[in-house]
Amino acid sequence: MPSEEDLKRAALILEIAEAISNQFRAVGPVPPEFFPLPQKGPDPHFGLSRSTYYDMEKRGLLMLVRLRKAGNQRGKVLVPYQKALAAIRKMANG
Repeated sequence: MPSEEDLKRAALILEIAEAISNQFRAVGPVPPEFFPLPQKGPDPHFGLSRSTYYDMEKRGLLMLVRLRKAGNQRGKVLVPYQKALAAIRKMANG
């Protein structure tokens, strides 16, 4: 049987955990640093297609990150979230 002190300690821990959880809820979801270029359809963050990202890179608005093993032609292409957001804002403002 837990002692009264143990119960008070557990209640305090729950109160602290709830306060921390509320702080994160107020901030909202944290965007990723990078996200994969969509294989098919729009990306889940901005709703843009794969070709749109390639076009933005060609125009110098952002630089995609390519990950691949030495000697391989294929790999993973990542989009830097903050750079994509800045490029979208720049395009929106003309």
